[in-house]
Amino acid sequence: EPIKLTRFERDILKYLSDNTKYMYIVRDGNGNIFLYDEEPQKSESAPWWTGHGMCHTSMFNKLFHFVQWEDTEPRSIKEVLENCEVVEDESNE
Repeated sequence: EPIKLTRFERDILKYLSDNTKYMYIVRDGNGNIFLYDEEPQKSESAPWWTGHGMCHTSMFNKLFHFVQWEDTEPRSIKEVLENCEVVEDESNE
């Protein structure tokens, strides 16, 4: 089933994919969004991911609801873009 994104979310991911080194998006146990340039691993003892090339992007914490701390694997930005559907979301007005 396609991942539902707002146009804004899709545009952000497209920009990241085309113009930055970041390849993965994750959310930590506190609800914060992080980007990684290499595949991160979920910590077994703490509420965060570990890996190389991390960027904390707290400005996106209220976006990307499909990314959850409960995810067992990081989300590949490229794979999300290949399997997404843009939907209109009135809550982001």
